[in-house]
Amino acid sequence: MNFFDLTSLNYQIAESSYNKFESLVAELMKLLKEGIIFHCGYSTGKDSSVVVNAAIEAMRRCLDNEDIEADRPLVVVTVDTLLEPSNIQMYVPFAHQQVRDLCEAHGINLHLKLVSPPMHQHLMVLYAGSQKLFTSSASGRKADCSSLWKVEVGKRALEETRQYLPEEYRNGKWANLSGVRIDESTRRKSNMSKRGEADLTADSLIEQIRSEGEGYGYHRFAPIANWTTRDVIDCLNHAGDTPMKKMPSGLHIPCYGKNFGLLLAIYGEGSNDVCQVGESGSCGGVARYGCQTCGMVSEDHSGKEMLQYPRWARFGDDVLRLRDYLFRTSLNVNNRAFHPRATCSVTSNVYLQPNVLKATILENILYQAAQITEKHRQIHADFVSNLNNGNVSTDVGVMDIQSDPTLREDVKLDYVDAYVSRMSEKPMLELFTEQHAVMLSALWSLHGVKAAPYRPMKILDNVQNGHRKPLPPLNAELNALRAKQGLLEWDDTKVLNKEVPDALVFQLFAPAKKFDSNISQIDELAHWMPLNFTKSTSHHMAPLLRDLGHDLIHRDRLRPVNTLVVKVKLATDGTNHKLTVNKATSSGKLNLVEGSAAYQELLTLAQKKAQTELAKISTQYNITSDAVLADVVKLDGMFEIEFHAELPFAKEFTTAFSGVSAHARSRKETGMRFTKRKRNKQKDGVFTAGRTSLQDYNPSVVPLLVEQHQTQVGYWLPDNKETRAQHFSLYDYNMDADFVQGLAVSMDFESKKFNVFMKKHWSTAIARHDAYVREGFTNRLGARKYTGTGVFHSLMKNSGLSMAPRFQEYVNQSLVRTEIFHASHLYNLSDRNYHDVLNASHVISMTEHRSQKANQLLAVRKVRNIKRAELQFKLNTQLPGSHASIICRRVIEFLSHYEEQAFAMAIHASHQGLANKPSPSLRGCVNQMWVSEFSPVASNFKELLKLVTTASELAVLKADLTAMTSVFNTYKSKLTLVESSLQARCATIVDCLVGTQQNTDVSDFVDDGMGNMEFLDESLVTPIVEAYLAVGATRNRFLTEMGLSNVLAASKGVGARDKHIAATCYDSAIANLHSTARSLASTLQEVNYDQALRNVVTLECRTSTIMTLSQEKQDRLAALRAAS
Repeated sequence: MNFFDLTSLNYQIAESSYNKFESLVAELMKLLKEGIIFHCGYSTGKDSSVVVNAAIEAMRRCLDNEDIEADRPLVVVTVDTLLEPSNIQMYVPFAHQQVRDLCEAHGINLHLKLVSPPMHQHLMVLYAGSQKLFTSSASGRKADCSSLWKVEVGKRALEETRQYLPEEYRNGKWANLSGVRIDESTRRKSNMSKRGEADLTADSLIEQIRSEGEGYGYHRFAPIANWTTRDVIDCLNHAGDTPMKKMPSGLHIPCYGKNFGLLLAIYGEGSNDVCQVGESGSCGGVARYGCQTCGMVSEDHSGKEMLQYPRWARFGDDVLRLRDYLFRTSLNVNNRAFHPRATCSVTSNVYLQPNVLKATILENILYQAAQITEKHRQIHADFVSNLNNGNVSTDVGVMDIQSDPTLREDVKLDYVDAYVSRMSEKPMLELFTEQHAVMLSALWSLHGVKAAPYRPMKILDNVQNGHRKPLPPLNAELNALRAKQGLLEWDDTKVLNKEVPDALVFQLFAPAKKFDSNISQIDELAHWMPLNFTKSTSHHMAPLLRDLGHDLIHRDRLRPVNTLVVKVKLATDGTNHKLTVNKATSSGKLNLVEGSAAYQELLTLAQKKAQTELAKISTQYNITSDAVLADVVKLDGMFEIEFHAELPFAKEFTTAFSGVSAHARSRKETGMRFTKRKRNKQKDGVFTAGRTSLQDYNPSVVPLLVEQHQTQVGYWLPDNKETRAQHFSLYDYNMDADFVQGLAVSMDFESKKFNVFMKKHWSTAIARHDAYVREGFTNRLGARKYTGTGVFHSLMKNSGLSMAPRFQEYVNQSLVRTEIFHASHLYNLSDRNYHDVLNASHVISMTEHRSQKANQLLAVRKVRNIKRAELQFKLNTQLPGSHASIICRRVIEFLSHYEEQAFAMAIHASHQGLANKPSPSLRGCVNQMWVSEFSPVASNFKELLKLVTTASELAVLKADLTAMTSVFNTYKSKLTLVESSLQARCATIVDCLVGTQQNTDVSDFVDDGMGNMEFLDESLVTPIVEAYLAVGATRNRFLTEMGLSNVLAASKGVGARDKHIAATCYDSAIANLHSTARSLASTLQEVNYDQALRNVVTLECRTSTIMTLSQEKQDRLAALRAAS
C-alpha cells in the first residue's frame, strides 16, 4: 500500500531526488559505454558521496548488462590532509569499508586509496620550517595549501595507480568525476566556467574525446554541477534500503550503505542541529568542513559548533587557538625576520627578505603543536585503556552519542561503531611528532634559523616531560581583553602593522667600480660580469664534523670535475636483457661494450630498479614478482624500465669554431625580463605602486642575434680531471640505497634506522642542546644563535632521515649558501627590526642595490653589443666557401680528440695488464665507450661530416665541390697524421717498457726497508709514469713508480712477489698496449679515401664547378636528378 499522497511536497521531493539520481547514473553510463575510465576524488563529504554512489551504481548496471568489460577499473582517491575535523576523520574509514563491501559484492574492479601529503609538506614542517608564511583570508597572499595537500597528492596517487594498470587502461581515456557545484560560491562558479565544466554534459564530453583520437586523455567532469545543496541533501536523505526519509513504492535510490544517516548527522553537528537545508545554499548556513587550522575563513564556525557536543568537546579548543594564533602572526609584519636566502644573479648581493617568521614565533607555534599532540595522544591512550577493560560504554563520547535525541537508533549504532573504531586506532591529531621534530631540526640547520641546535627536538622533549606554556587566546577573547583595557581591536588598522617593507641587501663583496663605456674588449669587462657563486654544489672550506655517535662525517673527497647525465633503458623478459644508454640532453646513443665494467654496473643498477618496481606491483596485487613479470611479458613482450644515471669523468663538449647562418633559427621566448612591481588597488579604484618583486633572472651575455645565427656543434668527451672539495652524497649519510632509490618524495624516514636513533641518539641530541644553552648563559653571550650546518649532517647520518637522489643537488647548493651566509654573520640580523638591519654594516637599501645592478648590467649590455656587432660583421662579409675553413678546423679538432682518446685507450689497456686487473678502471671504461662510439666516425668521412656540421652547413657544403674537396683533403691529411702519431707515441711507451725490462739489473733496485723495491734512477720509467698519469689510469706518481719497480724487480727475482706472476703482468702491459695500438691504427689504415670522397660528392656538388650550362644540359641534369 502506498501511504504517500502523490500531490504532497514530500512525494514531489522524493520523486525529484529519484529522477535526478537516475539521470546522473544514465549520464555516467554513457561515458562508461564509450570506454572511459572513472577517477573519483572522494572526500566522503556530501557532494563527493553522491558522485561516488552514482559511479558505483553506473558500473554495476553496465557490468550486469555486459556493456563494459569485467576488469574496467574504478579509481577512488581520498586525500587526508591530517588536519581534517575529528568527525570527518571518523567517517572516512567507515565509508571506505562500505564502498569496498559493495564493490566486492558486485565484482567492480575498485582501486580505493587513502593518501596523505608527504611529511616534508605537513603543517608544522611547511610553516614552521622557515620556508613559508601561513596564508589567511586577510593576508592578501594566494593560498597554495589546497594544491599542495590535496590536488598534487591526489594526482600522485592516480599516477601510481595508473602505472600498474594494463596498457589499455593506462593509456586510455579518463574522466575525473568531481562533486563541485556552481551554487557553492561565486568563485567556484567562475572557476568551473573557466575550465569548461559548468555546462559540460556526457554527450559533449564524448564528442570532445572522440575528436582527440587515440591515446591517453584526462578530462574533468562535474556531473552534479547544476545541483543545488538542497538537491544533494535530498538525494542523501532518500538513498539506501533504510533511507532517512521514506521513498514512495517502486522508487529506490541505491546506496553503498544502508543509508547516509551518519554522514547527515555529521553535517548536522556543524550547524548544531539536524541537517535541515534552507534555500541559502549551505548546510544550516554554517556547516562547511575544511582543515581545522584553515586561515582562509575569518572564523571557524563549524569547529566552534562541534565543541557543543561532549564527544568532540573532549579535545578542547586548543586547535582553534592555534589556528587563530597562526592567523594573527600571518598578518603582523613585526613577527617577520629579515632572512637571507636569495642572492642577486648580477651583483652577488644577498637579499634580506621579510618573508619568514622569527625564530621566537616558530618556537611558540611548535610548543602549541606539541601540547596539542600530547593531549590527543593521552586521550587516545585513555580510550584504548577503557576499551581493553570493557568500560567503553562509560566513555564520555560514547555516552553522548547514545543519548543524542536527534539520532535515529540505527544511525546511533553506526555512529558508535565508527567512533570507537577511530578513537582506538590512533590519536586524532599528531601535529608535531618525534619525526617532525627531527626533520625540523635538520631543516632549521640547513636554512639558518637563529636558534640553539636541535631546538625543535628539545621543545617536544620539554612538553613530553610535562612542561607547558599557556595557549594563546582566541581572536574574540583577545579583542574582549583589549576592550577591557580600553584598547582597539588587535586587527584594527591603527594597531596591526600589515605594511611589508622592501627587502634590504647585504653586500658580500665590494661593489663594482663605475662602468667605463670606452672599454671595447670583452676580456676587459670581466670585472663587471655576474658571479653566481651560490649555485655551486661543492665547497672548499668547512670544519670537520662528527655525528651524534662521535664518528667523523667524511666531507673532503676527490670528485670528477664533470659528469654526464645519461638515460638508461632496460628491456627484459627475465632471461634476456637489452640495455640502451642515451645522453639525457640529446638522442645520441652511447655505445657500451657488452660485458665491460660500465655495462655491467649499469645493467646491475637497472636490474635492481626493475626488481624494485616489480616488488611494488606484486605488493599491490598480492602476487609474486615473477608472476607480475610473466603477465607483463605476455601482454607487452618485454618489461621496460627507464631512469637517469650519472656517467662520471665525462662532459659535453662544444666546438670552439662557430659558424654563421644567414637563416635565423627559432628559439624559445624568454618572456619579459624585468622585476615586477606590485600595484595595489584602492577603494576608489586608483592603483598605487607597491613593493618591487624580487623575481630575479640570470642576465645572458649572448644576444638574440647570436643565438639565432651562430652555428655550433658538439659531442661528449671523456674528462679524467678530479677536484678535491666538500660535496655531500647519500653515501656520507649511510642511507639505505634501495630505500632512497624508491622514494617518491624528496625526504622521508627509514623506520628501522629511526627507531635505533630514538633509542640511542635522541638523548644525545638533547644533551648537546642543553650544553650549548648552558654555555651561552655562562658566557653571557646568549643561546639564541645559529651554529652552522652540523646538526643537519648529524641527523642525516644518524636519524634515518633520507633524501631522494634528485634532491641531493638542491641540498648541496643550500649547504654552500648557508655556510657562506653563516661565515658572513648574516643570520645574526634575522631577529632585528627594519631600522637596525638597515643601519648594520654592509647593508644597503634596495634603491642603492638597483643602482649597483644597473651599473653592472651596462657591462653586460656592452658585451652583448660587441658580440652582436661581431656576428653582424660576419653575416655582412661572409664569402662563398668561408664555411669550409670552419669545418676544416672542426675536423682537425675532432681528429685530435680521437688521437688523444685512442692513445689513452692503449695506455689504459697497458696499465690494466700491469695491475693484473680483470677489467679497466672507471676512467678506462669511459674511454672505451668513447672510442667504441667514435671510431666508426673517425674512419668514415660521411659520418664525420654529420658530426662536425649542422644540417644547413652540410647542405651548403654538398653544393660546393671546391669546399668539399678542401674539407676532404684536410680530413685525409689529418687522419694520416693521427695514424702515424698514434703509432709513434705508443711505440715510445712500448720501447720504454721493453727497454726498461731488458736493460735493468738487480743492482738497479733498492729495498726501502718496508718490503718495497725502488728504482735508483726513476727517470728510467718517467715516460711510462707520465703517460699513465696523463690519461687518468693512475692518480699518484710515487705509487705508480713504486708499482712499476715492484713488478719489474719481482720479475727478475727480487722482492717477495711471485716472479712468474710479476713477469706475466709486465708482459701483459707491453702486449696490451701494442695490440690495442695496432688495432686502432689498422682501423685508420683501412680507410678507402677514394671511396670516401665518392660517398659524399653528389651530382649537384660536381656541377657546382661549372660556371654555366646550356639549356639542353640543364634539362638532361634535371632528368638525371629525377631518375636518381
